[in-house]
Parts: sequence; C-alpha cells; structure tokens
Amino acid sequence: MQPQLVADSTFELRRGQANWTNPQMVSFLSVNFPNRFIRHRDLQLWVEPAPWDQEPARSDATFIVRQPLAIPIVPPLT
Repeated sequence: MQPQLVADSTFELRRGQANWTNPQMVSFLSVNFPNRFIRHRDLQLWVEPAPWDQEPARSDATFIVRQPLAIPIVPPLT
C-alpha cells in the first residue's frame, strides 16, 4: 500500500468538538492534515476543517459512541 494513501486515511480519536465534557462524544482528526476532521453533511462523510468558532462545523465533526446493535459471532479456530 502506498505510504501517502495510508497517511491520508489515518485519523486520531479526539474528544468531541461539540461537547468536551461528554466522553461518549468523539471527533476524528486527520493525521496528515491536522486542521481537518471527519464531518457529516447531507448523509455523507467529508474530511474538512471544523473551525472552533462555527457551531455547525463543530457539531458536524462530533459523533456519539454507541453500543453495537449485535455482537458478531466469530467461528472458533480449528
């Protein structure tokens, strides 16, 4: 795999930009572009800047960690 592709698709897990006090809220900061976060807009994910002084941008870059709907069943190794 190309190193540039790996760097472009690597993100750090951070406290949610919209609410720093809630540990269930997280944001994903780009490693290769440190001023860009994964944001949701129009039911799509984008990697864009999320300025601290713009509330819609901070909320769009914040996700809530939830329990999975089901626990995957992994077959035993034989």
